[in-house]
Amino acid sequence: MLAGSDVSAGHAEADRLSDLQIEGESRHAEWMSLMVRNGALMLEGDDAGLGAAMQLVIVGRSISRAVDDNSGVYEAMLLSLAGRFDEALPAAMQCLDSQVIGQTARMNLLVPAVRSLAGLGRYEDALETVEKDFGPMIDSQRKLLQAHQVVALIVILHQLQRLERIKDIAAVANALSHDHWWGDREARVYLADIIGGDDAFAALPTPDPAELTPDRVATLINGLITDIRHEITT
Repeated sequence: MLAGSDVSAGHAEADRLSDLQIEGESRHAEWMSLMVRNGALMLEGDDAGLGAAMQLVIVGRSISRAVDDNSGVYEAMLLSLAGRFDEALPAAMQCLDSQVIGQTARMNLLVPAVRSLAGLGRYEDALETVEKDFGPMIDSQRKLLQAHQVVALIVILHQLQRLERIKDIAAVANALSHDHWWGDREARVYLADIIGGDDAFAALPTPDPAELTPDRVATLINGLITDIRHEITT
């Protein structure tokens, strides 16, 4: 969870941005204020957080296509966490499939999309989303994508009640996400019901560094996809 001081600082920055006047950009500051406020509320998952996420979408729609496509990240996340999969999925897919925003922003919607698809019983679609090709990327993006993919596969395994290796796989996700603020927060939010809180994450086994190389993680991901596909087709 975010510390109380972090949440307070986020709200203070959101308040500052809401009062900012930018010539010719009447709603950009408002949108940025809402984006920061959503970040502060992200882990609370309460009605205020969802309300702010919905307002972010409304404001983003009035600015540009790129801003609109990027606005659904918190809406998709909060709705998918709340089990409102039918509502979360369109918001997630709008960003995930966008042609006008960057790779990293699109990758951030992979887990909400997969959670929603798995929650709706659309397991093959969920696996295809995990396998989505985001095009060429630098090493840090590849590492973040693999972290998203591992978290997404844990979500599917949990939905299927395949729990045998969950903690070992979660340890890999935790290690991969550690250097990425969004990935780390995402792992803890989406795996909280599966692994537990911060103490449970701290108690996860420490993977051998050799298990965290891109090739070894790719092998893990491909193996899990194969196992899940076999599970859902037999």
